Amino acid sequence: MNKTLALLTLMLALVACAPEQQKPFTVGIVAPLSGGNAWIGEFVINSLELAKEELNAEGGINGKPILFILEDADNAAKATTAAQKIIGQDNVNILYSVTTPVTAGASTVAEQSSVPLFGFTSVSTYAKKNTWVFSDLRDVVQECKLLGEAALTNGHAKIAFLGNDADFSVECVDTLKTTFVLNGGQIIANEMKPANDPDARTAVTKLKEANPDAIVLFCWPPDCNLIFKQMLELDFVPPFYLPVGLASGANPAAVKDLDKDKLWKTAYAGEQWLNPDQPTPAFSEFRTKAENRMKKSLLGPVDAAIAYDDLYEIALAARNCPEFTNECLRNQLSQTDYTGAAGHIAFNGKHYAARPARVIQYKGGKWAPYP
Repeated sequence: MNKTLALLTLMLALVACAPEQQKPFTVGIVAPLSGGNAWIGEFVINSLELAKEELNAEGGINGKPILFILEDADNAAKATTAAQKIIGQDNVNILYSVTTPVTAGASTVAEQSSVPLFGFTSVSTYAKKNTWVFSDLRDVVQECKLLGEAALTNGHAKIAFLGNDADFSVECVDTLKTTFVLNGGQIIANEMKPANDPDARTAVTKLKEANPDAIVLFCWPPDCNLIFKQMLELDFVPPFYLPVGLASGANPAAVKDLDKDKLWKTAYAGEQWLNPDQPTPAFSEFRTKAENRMKKSLLGPVDAAIAYDDLYEIALAARNCPEFTNECLRNQLSQTDYTGAAGHIAFNGKHYAARPARVIQYKGGKWAPYP
């Protein structure tokens, strides 16, 4: 009788423990899944899903499967609501935000709730000023600095700026003021355009009247396409400097149905140091898997590789936590030191790291290294 009771007690204990053992490690993803920036959400989610499938095939995180909870948001207000829902109702282990406006909204909620957030954003400000926010992507400051240096080298000392009304544009202008201007350049005009506003003529006309040597244009591809189209209509095609190039103004979608050779006759862009035309074996392997899974070419292959690496960085941090507490995950993320498809990244106790950048130029019908 005692043996039977002991066996029954053991079985009940195992059953009670089973749900906890199988409880997943949940990642709440807030990303543009519809609207003008849905293309970004598409390739980022595809990369994250690929990493999740591989990690779960290896046993997940300490035996627990990784689960995604997706919420659609394309601006800060929607991201705030989505983050509140994911944290309050879904009780996720970590948030992952896609694009700068989404990170702006979600990071505020993450900070207030003391929940780690990993941002797919080129603006590291949120990671710098908050205690629960991390980011790993390209660096706007570095790219705008390099583009300013290229402009001076090319004799374009008087530039105008036109960008989407967003934090990344503000950070780029601030960088140009502290680098380009201090080295002898002038910013003679500065115009911000709300995303998805169908009118760019007013801003473009002001820039044309200012007669700059070149324009720094910082916009998402759908807005760039509108701006480029209206520039052609106004017969104003100056030399361009394009931050976050192949993911924004130098993206094929930015010149869809337009004469790209005329537009980009004199054009330079900031880009990730990793060159997709001279890929590493790890990057080539990732790109093949990601495009096979997506069944089409990646518009931003290096950025997609970073998103893929991001989930591995999160998984490695979580694996070092005996229990998935917010504090442990935050502390372990700050120690990130990882080499993946997009190269090496190290936070060194901080919440962000600047991946190296370079300048490319449009030459002979394609983007090539500069100079």
